[in-house]
Amino acid sequence: MLCQFSVRNYKSIRDEITFDMQAAAISEHTDRIIKDFDGQLFLPVSSIYGPNGGGKSNVLEALQTLGTMELRPVYATKQNGSGDYKFNKYPVKPFMFSEEGRNNPTEFEIFFRTGAAEYKYVLHTQDGIVVNESLDRVKLETGRKSALFNRKDDEINLKGVFARLKISEGLSKNLPLLSYLGITYMDNDVVADVMNWFENGIDFLNYGNPFEELRT
Repeated sequence: MLCQFSVRNYKSIRDEITFDMQAAAISEHTDRIIKDFDGQLFLPVSSIYGPNGGGKSNVLEALQTLGTMELRPVYATKQNGSGDYKFNKYPVKPFMFSEEGRNNPTEFEIFFRTGAAEYKYVLHTQDGIVVNESLDRVKLETGRKSALFNRKDDEINLKGVFARLKISEGLSKNLPLLSYLGITYMDNDVVADVMNWFENGIDFLNYGNPFEELRT
């Protein structure tokens, strides 16, 4: 379940914007609201509206770009190309109409839930280089919070259930650490839980490209 997605400095998006599926402030149609077993409330449907050329598509493309950045390297290591079309490469382009946008990273932040936990994943990238990345988890059954990893430039700290995992020296600056874990440690329950959500937790329907949809 997608809980919240934020993006900053992406294409026409200069300042941080947030697409929020939390229903905490909703007082109407309470019979339609999704109530998770821990009491958190979520919207069953949401929409983005605005004028033509207002950047609506870029919000969704930013979310798709984040998913593609995580999954494309994983699929590249597989022998079959069954998912290649689904994870076409989407280049990360910053907001180019200001010096600040051109000189700073694009920032993604996403909260999502699986059957076991809620995760917060952060990725900052500039010119194809990962400059900041982190993953945190809250176990839904106990409410226990834990940091799983933090990456800042060349410094990587694995924590909690990831503390015993090994990272290859000289990890590519272009490769998200989460992708590396998906390639190397897919037998780890937490890694599998996160990567399976990125692969199956959200789908994109592109009505502007019917051929693409015929292949899904």
